[in-house]
Amino acid sequence: TYLLWFRGLSRIEPSAAASLGFLSPVVATLLGWLALGQSLTPTQIAGFAMVLASVWLSQRTMMPVRPTRPAASPQPAIRQA
Repeated sequence: TYLLWFRGLSRIEPSAAASLGFLSPVVATLLGWLALGQSLTPTQIAGFAMVLASVWLSQRTMMPVRPTRPAASPQPAIRQA
């Protein structure tokens, strides 16, 4: 697992990797809920949602903005002599 983690980190920017560290406890909690049948309180679920939202927002703000394409200018008419 660490091999995959560090391989992935080497392929992305440090600013993007920083926010992904918050996903580790979220994944551990999710696996405990799915595999071990542990229960989650409403406060934990709210925290889960806040972490996911914050990671999504931080990743979204780092995405490059698509430049708008200028409107196509009409081609000049060809004059025939």
